[in-house]
Amino acid sequence: QLLDLLDALVSDFQTHEEEIYRKLVGIMKERLDFYCARLAQEPWNDASKEAASAYMRGLTKELEALVRVLAATLPTSALQPILTKIAQTGAKRLVEHYSQLPLTTSVSQHRIHQDITFFTNALSTFEGMVVTQEDVAVLNNFCSNLSSFREK
Repeated sequence: QLLDLLDALVSDFQTHEEEIYRKLVGIMKERLDFYCARLAQEPWNDASKEAASAYMRGLTKELEALVRVLAATLPTSALQPILTKIAQTGAKRLVEHYSQLPLTTSVSQHRIHQDITFFTNALSTFEGMVVTQEDVAVLNNFCSNLSSFREK
């Protein structure tokens, strides 16, 4: 009977842990949506912009803060799946937002590419964490399908 009770406690703990992790991923998704809310107003055809856009710098700054806090409290084995899910969910959501933009010029397409590169580079800088190309493949595929990046 004690073993049954312990099994139930372990199961409850795992369920609670998974819910917390899902909430963390959800929070980052909400932050991404917040930053992307004004994408249509971004000056995508401004060729003088050579750095990542403000929305992307803000998003990655919040992601870095979240990972820093989690890394201080969770073992890498617990943090890795959270970061992987954030990368996958974030990549998919970014493509959804980008797909609504009129990216018809080479300048706008290169600016989106800069932002995507900034995002994927930020994901790869977390010590001890691994985000694979497969995790962000949807972003890379999106870029590959832009006319400026298609092989001719």
